[in-house]
Amino acid sequence: MTWDELKKKVEQNENVLTVSTAELRDIYGVKRMGIHVADEIEAKLAGVGLGVSPEIAADSWQQVRLFKLGTPVGDILTAANNPGEEGDKTLRELAEGDASERLRQIKALVCD
Repeated sequence: MTWDELKKKVEQNENVLTVSTAELRDIYGVKRMGIHVADEIEAKLAGVGLGVSPEIAADSWQQVRLFKLGTPVGDILTAANNPGEEGDKTLRELAEGDASERLRQIKALVCD
């Protein structure tokens, strides 16, 4: 599998997919995980437009969640993984926007 094929697999799974770091290590083409390999894998993922949560550790059995950057799920995971005012603001906006949209849809159904 290539990085682009992995990206396509994430997209086919509604922009979020859990994989083991062993799978990512194999795509990267090494036999052992290490901190430098983990950093390089995260850079490769970012290079094809994918984020990862949590950060990759030097553990081949770790499960990580891949997500497509710039998508609603990607925005939520990015904000949730970056504590601080900006991340909090983004989470509030996304949560309120979703609730507002649902309320609008319910009103449309009930009032029509």
